[in-house]
Amino acid sequence: MQVEKLFTHIGAQVRGVDLAAPLAADAFEPLRTALESHGVLVFRDQRLDKRQMVDFTRRFGPLEGHVLSQWLSQDTPEVMVLSNFAYTKNGEPSDAEKSARFWHSDLSFMPRPALATALYAVEAPADGGDTEFADMCAAFEALPSERQTALRGLSAVHDLDYCQHHVDQPPLTDAQRDAAPPVVHGMVRRHRPSGRDALYASPLHTSRVLGMEEAEGRALLDELFAWATRREFIYSHRWQAGDYIIWDNRRLLHRGTPYDTRQRRLLWRATVSGETVGTPLNPVAGAAHAHAPA
Repeated sequence: MQVEKLFTHIGAQVRGVDLAAPLAADAFEPLRTALESHGVLVFRDQRLDKRQMVDFTRRFGPLEGHVLSQWLSQDTPEVMVLSNFAYTKNGEPSDAEKSARFWHSDLSFMPRPALATALYAVEAPADGGDTEFADMCAAFEALPSERQTALRGLSAVHDLDYCQHHVDQPPLTDAQRDAAPPVVHGMVRRHRPSGRDALYASPLHTSRVLGMEEAEGRALLDELFAWATRREFIYSHRWQAGDYIIWDNRRLLHRGTPYDTRQRRLLWRATVSGETVGTPLNPVAGAAHAHAPA
């Protein structure tokens, strides 16, 4: 096994590992350490079916379902299907790709956001459709100390319904809203494995800053998003069929880039459940939280 650094702040390619084959515990632990250190791990030239992808990803922790269950695979419900052609169970392309074009951290709209997300490329376009990753630890550490101190005292609302309206998708059903009410997170989150602090807010899911007028809060968020997604903090991955990538949502934002949708793109996604770090905006609604692991 070799781990080769890909970018200044984040990203490493792992060579010499067949993810479809059994992996002993002592061989797996260096991968967990590498993920915590590099934030993004890339495995090229893999040949996986859905069950093999799920089995390997589960080594990092219990897998999490998704409240937008219409995009989950029929035969392997731990997998969300991202496609631009009629591959999903309702016979339609997955419009989950619409929201993926905006910077976000997976499941930040839940009290227990995703620890990690894995994607496996079954088909990839020849050009475009890249996934970009922004290092929120590096972005926070590059801020002036007085700004860091101020941000540590702020919290913001993360809301899946805000996301749906933001990207012109259908509003949540009553059941989906009950499963994912708005949640409050601190705007600075400790990345426990490294002990570093990271910005924790995103254009896709963060609707407002608590304790600020709407315009003031929006100006702050826009300023932070522009800062945190500067090119110096970003690793961009060009997909090839057979690529498996897993990344650490506790310290990263990510997004997909546009591509010619006449070319086929099919990715499988699995999500590793994380720790509870947020609180429901409405505690009564939060008591009805029903987002169970897959």
